[in-house]
Amino acid sequence: MSKFLAGAELSAEISKLLAESGGCHAVAFWGNGAELRLPNKGQGDFRVICNLTSNGTNPYTIEKLKLENVRHSPGLHAKVYIGDQTAIIGSANVSTNGLGSENVAETWLEAGVVVKKTAAIDAWFETLWDDALEISDADLSRAKVLWDRRPPQPVFSFAHFDVEASDLPLLTWSLQVRNPVNNIESVKAKLGLVGEESDEKINTLINNSMEVENEHDKKILTNASWAMFWYMNKSNTIKKGRKPYWFKPGMFFEKTFRDDDNDEPGEYRDSVFPSDDKSLEPFEVDEIFIRSFFATLERPEFFELINLEYKEPWFNKMRLRLTREFWVECKREYLKEAEANERIS
Repeated sequence: MSKFLAGAELSAEISKLLAESGGCHAVAFWGNGAELRLPNKGQGDFRVICNLTSNGTNPYTIEKLKLENVRHSPGLHAKVYIGDQTAIIGSANVSTNGLGSENVAETWLEAGVVVKKTAAIDAWFETLWDDALEISDADLSRAKVLWDRRPPQPVFSFAHFDVEASDLPLLTWSLQVRNPVNNIESVKAKLGLVGEESDEKINTLINNSMEVENEHDKKILTNASWAMFWYMNKSNTIKKGRKPYWFKPGMFFEKTFRDDDNDEPGEYRDSVFPSDDKSLEPFEVDEIFIRSFFATLERPEFFELINLEYKEPWFNKMRLRLTREFWVECKREYLKEAEANERIS
């Protein structure tokens, strides 16, 4: 008995095996949310062998599992899922990229074969389990350092964007300001510039900068790789006529602009300028992404990401958590529509 599986069908069958009590799984790489696929959210009856040293397994996920049920094998690259009656041998890891989510197209094109479990398969796993290493606190700490240092991989489609990355783009909105008064001289002084030839460039930089309201947000921003902006109306609704855009934080400047209301001068505000780093943006903002982005942003659970009436700071723990959840859900939405479009075409 054997059956070839691919795509969503493969994901569904793997998910069934992972949920079985007593399952044994020798799978190299485990990503964010993998614990939710295992019995009792990773605290039940199962055994897992992973590869914790190749920087493909998220150590923060492994930390959530019942560690006495988990071992690591530095040379492991196999993907073998073993249930009570059947086993699946294929290419898919336990990650968003590998399995996607139920009824959603996967990021990578995965394939595998489901076979009847045999004594040879059981023996192979037991030998690997005996040779594998128990996971210590030091192993997890070392893996976390390596995971956090991973260089961002250039991608062109949101379908291949890693929503499990530790340094996900920040999310924030912008209100259009009609007549900002820019403090060009303060910026020129900090940059050591003189004369009027640089005024136009500095004026553009200030207009494209991001307001910083407090020291907490300044620290978060200046340590971030990317942020994504979208436009809001003063009525607390999303301005969908303008697409979201990328912002790469650069230098911080104090008192760079003010908004004058009815000819009354306001207070000067601090801002972070866009970086002059020309590295690739995390992914292309295509039409499917724009629709998926706004559809996800309008969901009730993400209201605090569009709430104009908020208390400082903006990048608090709650919104940083919502940001991570947002990127996961946005990708699911994106893959759904991408799959639907492919079927229509």
